[in-house]
This record gives sequence, structure tokens and C-alpha cells, in this order.
Amino acid sequence: MKLTVDSKAEHIKLKNYLIKSRIEFKCSNPKQDRPLKVLIRGLSSCTSPVFITSHLERLGFHTEKITRLTKFRTKQPMPLFYLQVTNSLTAEKIYGVTALLGTRASVER
Repeated sequence: MKLTVDSKAEHIKLKNYLIKSRIEFKCSNPKQDRPLKVLIRGLSSCTSPVFITSHLERLGFHTEKITRLTKFRTKQPMPLFYLQVTNSLTAEKIYGVTALLGTRASVER
């Protein structure tokens, strides 16, 4: 059975009820609490994720996770970075970023 609620308050209330009633359930976070998941293209494959994170922090984006993608078979690094950005009022502006670390880059969904 799948239950959906309209507000965060209802989500918390339902979750507390299920715990109190000892009913087994699986819960997903509300959409506004989930991080934005983006792909960064255009940076060199040898770019350190730490540098990307610090640069994005200076631009006002808080990163939760960053991963350099690799080729499946050879495990060679690719010039693609998977990034999770904390969802906030300004988080959607990351799609407008056109340059990172002095290099032209694109940010995609």
C-alpha cells in the first residue's frame, strides 16, 4: 500500500503514528528535502572533486556528495561529475552555471 500526504506536518504525523503502532513501513523523504542531482560536463577528468566542491561553496551552493564518473569496463575516469546539491531556494540557479574553475562547463539534470 502506498500512502501520500500533502504537507511535511502530515508526513511527520503519519510517520510517528506508524512507529507508535509498530507497523512496518518504508518512507521516502518529501521532494523539498531531497537534494538536486546534477551532472557537470566539460571539466578535465583529472580535476579533483575537492576543488569543485570548494568552488561551488564560494558560489553559494552546498554540496552533499560529488563523484567522478568512470568507464564501466576500464574504470578510466571520464570528464563527468555526479553532484548532489542541498535543495534550497537558490539551488535551481546551479543550472545557470557556465564556468567552473576557469573552464567552460555545463550543468545538466
